Amino acid sequence: MQLYFRLPFRNIQRLGGYMRSLVTMIAVLASLAVAQDKASVPTPEEMKAIVGKTLYADANSVMYEEDTADSKMVGDEWVGHLKLKKFERMKPIEIASAEYLPDDKVAVIHLKFLDGGKAKAFGRVDGIGTLFEKIISHASLLSKVPKSLTDEEISAIEHGSFFVGMSEWALYEAMGPPGKTNDYGNGGKQLIYLDGGLLIYVNTEGKIIDRQFIDR
Repeated sequence: MQLYFRLPFRNIQRLGGYMRSLVTMIAVLASLAVAQDKASVPTPEEMKAIVGKTLYADANSVMYEEDTADSKMVGDEWVGHLKLKKFERMKPIEIASAEYLPDDKVAVIHLKFLDGGKAKAFGRVDGIGTLFEKIISHASLLSKVPKSLTDEEISAIEHGSFFVGMSEWALYEAMGPPGKTNDYGNGGKQLIYLDGGLLIYVNTEGKIIDRQFIDR
């Protein structure tokens, strides 16, 4: 048994118009994607311009040992197993050199610490902002020490510690984000660290008011 469907000629014309519009739209989107891809490739001048710039690190910064293979570093992006665990925080870090990896579409920066130590980091070059801004945003590095931090907070960030009266934002820079947050609204927040082994209490003004260590 065969079934036949008959479309009015007018509907066929309309369908043809939709198809032509769809093909045109796909072509335009493809052109825009190619243009965006070309625009995101940093020029040699842009790569050279970031060398010598100074950066600062906090607990959230993502860096790797200098001898880490680029392929392993980029492949580790969502895992973090190879991340550099110990490094100077809130101290000047110089970008000693930089290179672009076209296959991965990332810029790699080689870093030098004040104590002579070395590391590397990378950033994806697509997106909004200058090359420098995109790299430090991706690697969670800072272009300067925030003026809002007190000397005591800077010292705490350097040592990965905290104190009562410290701001919540400074705490994040010292210890990274909590594993879990219990928001009590007008009652403030409870920030859970060390898999529940440390509870830090923050008031509605964003200041640490108490802490509790849990023996397990």
